[in-house]
Amino acid sequence: MNVNPDGQKLLASDQTLATGVSAVTGTPGRRARSLRFLGVVDLFGSTARVLPAVRTDWTFGGLWPFEPRWFETSDGRMHYVDEGPRDGRPVVLVHGNPTWGFLYRNFIGALTQAGHRAIAPDHLGFGRSDKPADPGLYRIPRHVARLDALLESLDLRDAVVVVQDWGGPIGPSWAASCTAND
Repeated sequence: MNVNPDGQKLLASDQTLATGVSAVTGTPGRRARSLRFLGVVDLFGSTARVLPAVRTDWTFGGLWPFEPRWFETSDGRMHYVDEGPRDGRPVVLVHGNPTWGFLYRNFIGALTQAGHRAIAPDHLGFGRSDKPADPGLYRIPRHVARLDALLESLDLRDAVVVVQDWGGPIGPSWAASCTAND
């Protein structure tokens, strides 16, 4: 049996509550086929609530129309967007705290229309990236290491780095290491 963090039993959408009412439709003996809901019953079985499954519209009504990409790290999976021509000059957009790549939604289209390649990563713990429980993974050196690894994997040359807030101590590290290696 699945239990949520509040100690409540979880029912799948195809299960029926003890009242004989479908956990999905609320109608005796009927089950909806097109919607997925999660029913919650407390540990004593005395109350029942039907909650819709949460589905996030990651385009936010079309405001974020970019193809999601993923970079696997030992700390967790990082989300990023990489838009525009592969031979365009790369512009790396590094967000700060408490935002995510969505901050740069209006920059990405303009940059790609001007012939640039726009890369906007989400740091671990932000946006669509994984959100691990270990607080040590959110220290600046760890963010720097993950961003460095992502950008190295993209094999960028002659990139421009744009930073905001926390991006200030994170993004320039990669840029400085590239300059030192040239």
